Amino acid sequence: MVQFSLGRHALPWMTLAASINSVLGRDINCACGYLDPVTKDLWTDTTILYFNETDAASLASNPDFVDLNFVNKYESGFDTTYRQGASIKNIEFEDFGALDLRVDPAQRDHLVMGGGIRTSRQDIQYGSFRAALRPAKSAADSGSSTLSMYYRFNASQSIQLDLIDAGSANLSTARFKADIPGGSVDATTFSFVDVADTAYDLNEWRFDWTPKSVNFSTVLNSTVNSSISRRKHHLPSVPGAVYFKHWSTGISKPSMGPPKAAMTASVGYIRIFYNSTVTSTRDAFGAQCAILQTASCSTEDYSLRVSSEFTTDSTLQWKLVSPKYKAPAWALYGVIITGTVLAILIIHAVVRRLIRHYSIPKADRPVHPGAYTYKLDRFALHGELTREMVKEKKKTEKAEKRASKRGEPMIKTKEIDPDAASLLSFATTNEMDQNSVRGFRSLASNKNSKIIASALPTMYYSRPGNSQGVSGVSTNSRGPARMQDIGRPDVDDEEEDENTSMLDSTPGTPRARSNSEASLEEEIEETYANLPTRPSEEVERDNDSVVAFRATGNNAPRERKKSLFQEVATPGRAFWKRLFRKAPATAEKGKAPVLHTKSRLDYLDGLRGLACFLVSLVHFSLTFYPGFLEPGVPGGDKYEWVKWIRITVNPIFFNANFGLGVFFILSSRLIGVRYLTTGHLQDLAGATFRRIPRLAFPVLCAVALEYFLMGVGAIEWLQYLASVTWSTWPYAVEFKNAGWFVNEYLALLFVQPPQLPNIIYNYCTGVLWTLPVSIQGSWTIFLGVIVIREIKTPWKRFGYYTFCMVNSWYALSWGSYFWVGLAISDLDSTYRYRTWGSATWRRRLIVLGLLLVFTLSMSSQFVQQVSQFSFPTLEYGIHSDLLTGLPINQTPRMGYPAFNLPQVYSLFAATAVILLLDFSYTLQKIFRVRILRALGYYSYSIYLLHGLIFWSWGSWLCVMLATKAVPYWANALVVFITSYIVLGISIYLWTPFADVFSGYAGTALWRRAQGRAFFATIG
Repeated sequence: MVQFSLGRHALPWMTLAASINSVLGRDINCACGYLDPVTKDLWTDTTILYFNETDAASLASNPDFVDLNFVNKYESGFDTTYRQGASIKNIEFEDFGALDLRVDPAQRDHLVMGGGIRTSRQDIQYGSFRAALRPAKSAADSGSSTLSMYYRFNASQSIQLDLIDAGSANLSTARFKADIPGGSVDATTFSFVDVADTAYDLNEWRFDWTPKSVNFSTVLNSTVNSSISRRKHHLPSVPGAVYFKHWSTGISKPSMGPPKAAMTASVGYIRIFYNSTVTSTRDAFGAQCAILQTASCSTEDYSLRVSSEFTTDSTLQWKLVSPKYKAPAWALYGVIITGTVLAILIIHAVVRRLIRHYSIPKADRPVHPGAYTYKLDRFALHGELTREMVKEKKKTEKAEKRASKRGEPMIKTKEIDPDAASLLSFATTNEMDQNSVRGFRSLASNKNSKIIASALPTMYYSRPGNSQGVSGVSTNSRGPARMQDIGRPDVDDEEEDENTSMLDSTPGTPRARSNSEASLEEEIEETYANLPTRPSEEVERDNDSVVAFRATGNNAPRERKKSLFQEVATPGRAFWKRLFRKAPATAEKGKAPVLHTKSRLDYLDGLRGLACFLVSLVHFSLTFYPGFLEPGVPGGDKYEWVKWIRITVNPIFFNANFGLGVFFILSSRLIGVRYLTTGHLQDLAGATFRRIPRLAFPVLCAVALEYFLMGVGAIEWLQYLASVTWSTWPYAVEFKNAGWFVNEYLALLFVQPPQLPNIIYNYCTGVLWTLPVSIQGSWTIFLGVIVIREIKTPWKRFGYYTFCMVNSWYALSWGSYFWVGLAISDLDSTYRYRTWGSATWRRRLIVLGLLLVFTLSMSSQFVQQVSQFSFPTLEYGIHSDLLTGLPINQTPRMGYPAFNLPQVYSLFAATAVILLLDFSYTLQKIFRVRILRALGYYSYSIYLLHGLIFWSWGSWLCVMLATKAVPYWANALVVFITSYIVLGISIYLWTPFADVFSGYAGTALWRRAQGRAFFATIG
């Protein structure tokens, strides 16, 4: 203790003390503060109030306390679905002398009104806080409430003692915690089981807050003495107020939901000893203690009744001023170094391009016009238009505009420039110089690659080895083979296999051809159909006008390619027509359509896009409108019409298991078809090598992005969302540190399904659990396709498929979906099942049968919504339990299957949809709609980013609109529209950076591993 000396100026000091005492009214007997005899802590001020000595009128006029009267717009907590409120009406006095705080039953809008008081002073910094508290005692299954005593400045500066009633002493608990910068720290949880007889009496509960620690204790059990130390955590240090409040937010754990009837808790007395941060109060305390030199009073003296007086300065809320941030030196150096490297790389690339550009004579120099010049261009060579060609093109465009203004359609035949085509028409391996090779690479990467291919010598299409060309001459594997490699880039597994699938299986197309002709066309298709060009339409039409063709004979391939560039130019069309324009030509009446698109399976892109959108829609609904999917939402649905959405459109449009089934089947349908077609292990090795980088690199970028965005508070508002949306599904927290981030990402690639990777709790919507499933399924296909191709007998082949599917299904593995996809691919590429089913009567029977399968499969979801019967639960019970080996329906784990487990109805439904697309021309046209194919192109980016957008932008906007009292239906609609707009912008910027780059990078690495150059992939 500090000793003060009066000296010869004792009289003036006494006068000053009297003056101070008259102003502050401080008890002269406790002029030197209040000393805790146990902890030896000295406190300058006190607030003491015994409610058995107080009535309602006295409390209302007491300057030390303020009644709570508020309604929160939102609450903190991922499980908090009810909002708090407090009313003066809920503060009462009972007959035997205690302050009663009542909590009313929950209202329809999830508002629970409680009652409470707080100290008027908000300058309390450190102290010993004690009160006689009695929690509410409710009947079983009648809900719960919490009586709290806590200090609070803000969400990251608080210390709280909660007495949680859960209907019985076995479930009721006392919880001690502190909210600090960086999160919440739970000191301990104390159960009422051992003190059930006295837990619901008035007992003293306390916590002591010092700069070094926070300690909790109670007279109920002397062994309960929990603490939070400064050695491990940052402790609260900002002055604030002390609250006594009875409340409920409906958290199911540790409480039991909101109260169903009124509940009452009581406060017997309040005794708090603390320090003040107001300067005048501290100065007065020091002067008074120095003058009087009296002993400090004991905090254990229960006869004390005096409360320290205060000025209005003590009632003002303090503002926390953060120190000015100064970036560490290592961060500055890192930015400088990386910025310098980036600048050097950009300058290097620009200089190289300039040198290459000006090294070519001006007349032959390539021109790179703006993107608009390519809008409807079907004959321009990507990046290789010469100036003369540009001039000719502009003249053509002007003529088109004049013709359009006059309303005269202009028939155009756009063919490849003869000079450009002749570049290779006479070239041989020995004659091509460096410029010719560069020109070949460029020509091989544009839209007209197939036309160029028809002009090349036979040797350019011959495989390495002793393969025969059209003329039957054996080609050299060292010269021509290298030229073949230049024109045959490896692209993404799914894209390349989609393009090689069913090269000539269009219904109605003649199959009888000579071996040499078939070999030539297959080589041309395989080599050039896979080039990563932008989706384009080969045939334009308006008002159902069609430019169709059907060529036969030896010149069929060449005539077919040439006719692709014939179209009818008409006046401008409406935006919505351009947006929903379909790619293929419409079939002539009574004839099967001839598809003139980049890929004959491009409708699968549309299906992938729709499935991706539906999965994101499920996640949006789980976040903002859980009633669309789950009938048991806490507190019921927000609107009565929600249940009709759940009953009608839910099974199809809000069905994530079905969407995932489509994804997995499509994936396996495409990645194995090339090996099934060619039988070359080189193709399978390339697909295997590229598969993991193709999947893992975009995930790494997305996880790293979320790691940094979470660190700066991007999903801060997610913790408040549950109280607005009533959904407890959204949950994500930051990575603990960088090492944790690296560990979880690496583990993601090696997790064995159905085990869930831990990263799902640190990633928005947790969708990354499907990545291990995709990786495992890829290995299944890469190994299985080798075995399948060696089984020549059809019934044995498909018997093997069936055996693998059934075993995968029984093992609760997604492998059955991958086997189904491979089987469909085999039917398509090996057995030409689409050609077999092209007959009108057969096709109609197949379509009707598949529609029946799809309807029966999805009907199980309709039945589940309108009755108590759950087919997924029944099917799940058949499988074997991992722990006991018994059927699951005979174990305690019986119930609805977890979200990460497959369900057999989705297997049949997804299979039926994919087969339907192969046989239904109407569905093919629907799924070739441009917007669906665009969604398919961006599907991986949507998969990775939609959760971040929903849980950052969406959560913030939803909570902000709720504070403005916007009706929730309008709130959710605005959030839906704006979230998908933000998502669209994000994926447009993200896809080239991560998704496309990963495909090129994997291919480039594979080419380098083979000893081939990078340029054919990225040049």
